[in-house]
Amino acid sequence: MPSLAVESIAADVHSEADIENVIRKVGSEPDNGLFVLPDSHNVVHRKRIIELAAKYRLPTIYYFRYFASDGGLISYGPDEMDLFRRTAGYVDRILKGTNPADLSVQQPTKFELVINLKTAKAIGIQMPASLLARADEVIESSPMSVIGTKRTCASGLQMSAFGGKADMTIALRNVRI
Repeated sequence: MPSLAVESIAADVHSEADIENVIRKVGSEPDNGLFVLPDSHNVVHRKRIIELAAKYRLPTIYYFRYFASDGGLISYGPDEMDLFRRTAGYVDRILKGTNPADLSVQQPTKFELVINLKTAKAIGIQMPASLLARADEVIESSPMSVIGTKRTCASGLQMSAFGGKADMTIALRNVRI
């Protein structure tokens, strides 16, 4: 099986200036990409992150679907609506008398891949048909205009949600799409 020679580099960001510096640096080198971690700092600054990634034509993957809806290239992460529905079952059990300590910790079971073709075109990326076929949602025009049907992702694609230090973004080098 072929292997990918992708190098990941952690980039600490604590301010909007840090965001711009990291994205400018990563975007100035060829064959780089960015994975934006699920972090409150990144969520608060998502519009700026998306804008800078587009400015530097930097392929970027986000954890939350609203990043792709807001103009980011790709998001892959847990289906938040499914998490909310499952949480309601927990609340119901607790209200019926189950001790919260007796409830097992659950992890997401449903993940969704969202691809923004408008952004792909703007930064000069041709998305493979096989990837588009696996997407749960494909955005083809403005953020409010979404086409395709929602379906369970059959890709088997597993991206780790990098744990660790808050306010961090992962830069990827030597990425070929």
